[in-house]
Amino acid sequence: MNPGVLALASYLIGSFPSGYLIGRAVRGLDIRRVGTGNVGTTNVVRNVGWPAGILTALLDAGKGMGVVLLAREGWGPTAPLLALPCAVIGHNWPVWLRFHGGGGLATFVGGLALMVPFWQIVVAGCLYGLVYLVTRHKYFSSVFMCAAIPVWLGAAKSSWDYFLFGLATGVLLGFKQVRAWIRYGTRTG
Repeated sequence: MNPGVLALASYLIGSFPSGYLIGRAVRGLDIRRVGTGNVGTTNVVRNVGWPAGILTALLDAGKGMGVVLLAREGWGPTAPLLALPCAVIGHNWPVWLRFHGGGGLATFVGGLALMVPFWQIVVAGCLYGLVYLVTRHKYFSSVFMCAAIPVWLGAAKSSWDYFLFGLATGVLLGFKQVRAWIRYGTRTG
């Protein structure tokens, strides 16, 4: 099948505005107009509450899982390497919200959970936690992890394809983190 169709379908699935819809349904607010303006989990937790934030995280992770499953079914075992970055692009820049989305982490981790052993994701999360404990800086820790993604995935899978996939998603996730770092400095968000 045509990879362009997979890319477009993955973008559209990724662009489903979970946090925005939950903010509207639970509190009647536009999550883009409060807190950091991000439509992702952290801003939903802070401005709508933990239950809404957890639901946002689950739905966003489900988008990543959905595109990986779709890609494997219709396009083959390496197709998730295209589908998941496209879903992250959709989450970060959704057409439905005039390209104002979230950071893409939950979508990425959800899809990645079907692509690598789960323990590797746990180890990466622990590394993030360790870097955060040492630096006490959310954005530095996040950017560090975004830079580590291609090395980690390339080595874990012994694959240049996974290295390039990690580089693409690391850049997509890192762009949002650097932008937030510039905007908010040492604040978390």
